[in-house]
Amino acid sequence: NDVFNLAKLIPTIQQADPNRVGMLGASRGAMQSYLSIKNGVEVKALVTVAGNTDLATGLTFRPEMENVYTQRIPNYEQDKSSALTARSALLWIDELNVDFPILLIHGEKDKRVGAFHSINMANKLIELNIAHELILYPEDDHNLRINRQQALSEITDWFQKHL
Repeated sequence: NDVFNLAKLIPTIQQADPNRVGMLGASRGAMQSYLSIKNGVEVKALVTVAGNTDLATGLTFRPEMENVYTQRIPNYEQDKSSALTARSALLWIDELNVDFPILLIHGEKDKRVGAFHSINMANKLIELNIAHELILYPEDDHNLRINRQQALSEITDWFQKHL
């Protein structure tokens, strides 16, 4: 797993501080960030941008993603439900020992990954008493074209505050 290899490499990088590791994931990278943490990668802070947190529900919003899942998820056709659940952090984040803050950023006009993913995850984090912040950009899309600079500033501030 490349993320585990990177996590093992951090202590060998002269300017890296292995005690101050943050993770940023956008879109599918957000899903992969949650999976990395589920698989043992330790972080002090997480930022997700336009992250898909519930793949099955996401299919009702964007059914054409079924084609992507068929191509990218091994053995997807044999057990779709398990494959989607395994990649849906909303459904299992309560099983993790999350002791780091999470920043969720999403454009409300995102047609690729609906903002409900970040909203539902924020509600779950409230339920679990996990430190987090949700930032929604009302007129923005999946790529945060309108608020890109603001989002980058929010991300930088988040990591400066929590690392």
